[in-house]
Amino acid sequence: MKSEQKYEVFRFCIVGGLSFLVDYALLFVCTELIHIFYWYSSAISFTVSVIFNYWLCIVFVFKGAEARNTRQAILFIAPA
Repeated sequence: MKSEQKYEVFRFCIVGGLSFLVDYALLFVCTELIHIFYWYSSAISFTVSVIFNYWLCIVFVFKGAEARNTRQAILFIAPA
C-alpha cells in the first residue's frame, strides 16, 4: 500500500470517529437535555452526522474531491 493511501485510511478512521462523537453527543443533547422523543432525536443526530461525515471526507480525507457536484452529494446523503 502506498504511503498516501495509508494516510488516507488513517484520516478516514479519524473522520469516522469524529462523526460517531457528533452523532452520540447530538443524540444525548436532543433526548436528555431538550427532551425530544428518542426516534426524532435519533433521526436528527444521524442526519447531521452523515452530512458532517460527507463534508469532512470531501475536505479532509479524499484530496481532489472538492470538484464533486451537488447531485453527487445528494446521492451520497439520500437513502438508496
